[in-house]
Amino acid sequence: DATSRQLVSANTSSTVDRLWIGKAIPRAWLAPGLEIIIKNATSSYGRLSFTIIASNSTVGQYNVCIQLSPEFIASGGPKGGLKLRIRAPGYPQTQIKSATMAGKVMAGSTINASEETVTFAQIPTKATDLEQIVITIV
Repeated sequence: DATSRQLVSANTSSTVDRLWIGKAIPRAWLAPGLEIIIKNATSSYGRLSFTIIASNSTVGQYNVCIQLSPEFIASGGPKGGLKLRIRAPGYPQTQIKSATMAGKVMAGSTINASEETVTFAQIPTKATDLEQIVITIV
């Protein structure tokens, strides 16, 4: 249905096989102090769950946890990886500045500030790394 496509959807507009997370989440849902919790969303690769927490104490910080089901991991996931969109209030005056995964800074090429996205080109070898994403918007 329409609401589930706001949250998890396959990329159908290009030749890149990619799964979007949060593609059309309303900006109001990402205001400071709010959190989004989605459990067992379906995809053609298997189920996944995710949480996005907009920090109340650190303005512009979003803590994201993406959990993939064993079926998702076994499928290898989409060839083009995952694309996470954070449609934060304040755009375009504030945009994604940086992202870390499991405490490691992600390369700038994975961040597209105008698209409001962070791309994970492939599923990390250690899928639990996706459970520790921090995105900073300034």
